[in-house]
Amino acid sequence: MISRNSCASFLLFGNVASILLLVHVAFVLPKSISSLALHAPAPTAAAAACQRQRMVSIVTGASGFVGREVVHALRRDAATSSSGAPDCKDEVLCLVRGRRVDEETRYWDSVSRRDAHDCAIRVMPYEMCDGGQTLANALEYAYGGSSSSSDSDDAATSSTKCCVYHVASVFGPTDDHRQTALDNVRGTEEVVKTMSKYAPNIKLVLTSSMAAVRATNQPPKNGGWYTPDDW
Repeated sequence: MISRNSCASFLLFGNVASILLLVHVAFVLPKSISSLALHAPAPTAAAAACQRQRMVSIVTGASGFVGREVVHALRRDAATSSSGAPDCKDEVLCLVRGRRVDEETRYWDSVSRRDAHDCAIRVMPYEMCDGGQTLANALEYAYGGSSSSSDSDDAATSSTKCCVYHVASVFGPTDDHRQTALDNVRGTEEVVKTMSKYAPNIKLVLTSSMAAVRATNQPPKNGGWYTPDDW
């Protein structure tokens, strides 16, 4: 069982899997990466009624400790930024494994009943390494059925902007650490490719945690701090 404290620590490209990911994405997906602009376009006429674009946040791995904390933070942010207009209401899509959808839906329903925020929560199924299909389903829902910016201008001029927080990872007891790293690279590659269809009105935040570089109760090999050698 991964401890709360170990999961709470974030590392950005701080382990072997993340290094492989950085190299893989930087050289294999340059066109996709370059198309993911780090700014959203100005609100269009479709957004004028609420004076701002509706924000949809998609969190993969939302049932984990880190993922849930991200969702809670997004709900708090939405409470301070929402205009209150129904068409502008922010929404968080929690992507979890199919078998966890019902459980996670009950959790967020109970949270909403006791701690109301002006932000809708929807739980949807997600699987890494499925060719991006489940993420594509979530993005299609977020953009109201718009297919891609290459097919129409709907995605680029939408009254909705989107940010994907990719927290999910392939992780578990295994002797094949290299394959685990490669699976995480592949899963993140699929996220980038799927998101690129909606550029430039979309952002990506990639995270990791201490769980990716150490086992439970595993002390640092150097006796002081964790490094890629602890993978």
